[in-house]
Amino acid sequence: MRSRHGILAFAVGTLLLPGSVHAQKVSPQGSNAKRDPVTCHIEGVWQLESMNWGGQDQPQTGRSEHKLVSNGHFMWIGEQKRRDTIALHTLVDSIRAQLVTGGYGTYSLKGDEYTEHAEVLFMPAYEGRDFPAKCKTAGDKWTHTWKFDTTTVVEVWRRVREAPAR
Repeated sequence: MRSRHGILAFAVGTLLLPGSVHAQKVSPQGSNAKRDPVTCHIEGVWQLESMNWGGQDQPQTGRSEHKLVSNGHFMWIGEQKRRDTIALHTLVDSIRAQLVTGGYGTYSLKGDEYTEHAEVLFMPAYEGRDFPAKCKTAGDKWTHTWKFDTTTVVEVWRRVREAPAR
């Protein structure tokens, strides 16, 4: 458990310190290799604006979720917006107070193919797994489309902080 806290602190520090965020480079291998076009500019800090699970919109009014993406690593955290003001008098209050979700790991990006490798996740059964997705960015919007089992999930994120220039 202690090493997870250290990694989490390192990830936060790496993402928030000026000059420590690096843009992803795609390096050609060999003289005939072509450079992959980077269609997703994902480095920075993002806030979840909307989510759709299998065609059903999931309102985000009671939650706040952020994702930090930098230098081959990601970290995501979500919480109930008012969980710190809840009096923990009932079991339901206690469960709601614990609704913090998140995880971190590494990512790869090739064209519009974005894959997260979860090192730590709020659902331990999914740790160590890869989560491939289609990625599209336009301005300050990132559309992240992936599958959970057979369900298509579409997340729309809004950039809240650019990655600092090198």
